[in-house]
Amino acid sequence: MDYNKALSMIKDLLARVEQGTSERKDGESCIRYGMGEDALTFRGTENVTAFNDTVDFLWTKDKELMETITRKTLQDELVRLIRTSVNNEELTLDRVKELFNNLKNEPVKTFEVLYHVYGVEYYKGHPLEIGPYTIYNTDIHRKVLLEKYQLSKDTLEFELSGNKVTSKVMIGVSERTRDFARANQKALVRLRQFEDTIRFLIGDPAKNYDVGIFNFNALKRTGGIVLSHQKSASTSNMSGTIDKILLHQFPIDNPEYGHDKLWEMLKKDNPTKLEQRIISAIAWAGKALRDEEPARALTQYVFALEALLQFQQRGSMVSPSITYQMTEFAAFIIANDLNSRLNIEKMIKNVYGRRSAIAHGGSHEVSDTDLYDALFLLKYLITTLTTNEAFKDFKTIEEVSEWVKIKKYS
Repeated sequence: MDYNKALSMIKDLLARVEQGTSERKDGESCIRYGMGEDALTFRGTENVTAFNDTVDFLWTKDKELMETITRKTLQDELVRLIRTSVNNEELTLDRVKELFNNLKNEPVKTFEVLYHVYGVEYYKGHPLEIGPYTIYNTDIHRKVLLEKYQLSKDTLEFELSGNKVTSKVMIGVSERTRDFARANQKALVRLRQFEDTIRFLIGDPAKNYDVGIFNFNALKRTGGIVLSHQKSASTSNMSGTIDKILLHQFPIDNPEYGHDKLWEMLKKDNPTKLEQRIISAIAWAGKALRDEEPARALTQYVFALEALLQFQQRGSMVSPSITYQMTEFAAFIIANDLNSRLNIEKMIKNVYGRRSAIAHGGSHEVSDTDLYDALFLLKYLITTLTTNEAFKDFKTIEEVSEWVKIKKYS
């Protein structure tokens, strides 16, 4: 943390803040803390921006603190410091350091954040541990949870026995933070990764199955009326999932398909650059699998392909087109013979052709085959990159590029 810069930025805020009651003009940007004579106000776009920039700097420049407290916690401490300073208590470097020391005095604790997960069932005597996640059946594993968190027994009993609960499966992820709110913020990121990853593993573009925590494609009926001057009729449509995934039977961590490697990636604090690309591609694919609009789904599949394979070649005067680069990479990673590589080339060009038509307003027609092809390419690419011994030590897409080049010219 650059404490001198922090001091300078906070002193700048002292010159911008207004104390006490003040009128706000219509449409004027404004941040206010407190009421009446105790109110602190930053008015106008420039002053509001200066305040937010200072909060962001103080929160993000100390990485350990950012990982363990919320931005709001830091913001509240900054406001307290400003309040005492406008009341004639001199702002010094030591007082800025004291702000951070006070925040760090709160010990770091381990919180397990639990949410209900829908679209699955799990029937085994022990919780399922997969990557950073633990999955519980709240009937079978109730005793495990109550013994684990004896001081939170009342809260757990209320949540596990709630009348509104429609899922007996809960998923937990542990975070080390200084407060509940930051633990929940970080857990939400990981839980959304779980949603996207499990959808990718299921790989069901027909949407007969879905698994979700926050975004679950539940069964629903929509209705309408069809009218003409001569006739009328009622119409209804059913959408959403009926069947559930049985996690105790589903190959959720099957090494044959590289599923185990995917969960390991999500558990890492510092995945490699290639692993980051795989995680990003899976996230886009998971969103595509949930999307009920085919044109949007196809576009997200293309985002996934680009997140996985696209990169700017260093030192190259002429960069290949995106389609050419995708085609070459996929053809050599997936296929081993000429005919198979030509089929991959045709598949990618068709997917990109559809995507271009959508992007440029030519057509929004997307067939089931287009979606299946896009998903097939992603599944095959990621499975190969995670299971083929040739790629086991690769950490960057540049290493994959070199491998493709050797294959091409050998």
